[in-house]
Amino acid sequence: MHDFRAKSCSRTSGDLKGIERIFGVAMKQHADSTQPSPFLTTADLAIRWKVTSMTLRRWRKAGKLKVSFLGRGVRFAITEVERVERDAQA
Repeated sequence: MHDFRAKSCSRTSGDLKGIERIFGVAMKQHADSTQPSPFLTTADLAIRWKVTSMTLRRWRKAGKLKVSFLGRGVRFAITEVERVERDAQA
């Protein structure tokens, strides 16, 4: 039988400094990535166009919108979104 109780673990200040250094690098890389995503989620696009996600799904299935799949998730390319918006204004 395995003992699942927490075991005491002694950390040295050197271990913590290393963790802080790695965490700091990761946070800096995240902060430096100010590039907006080239894709929108269904929820993002629904908010932008003030429609429901079901409406977007119907338009997608009717071929009015081109999408990309990321696993099971649906993403709308911002270039495609802007094209549809330009066509709607014309």
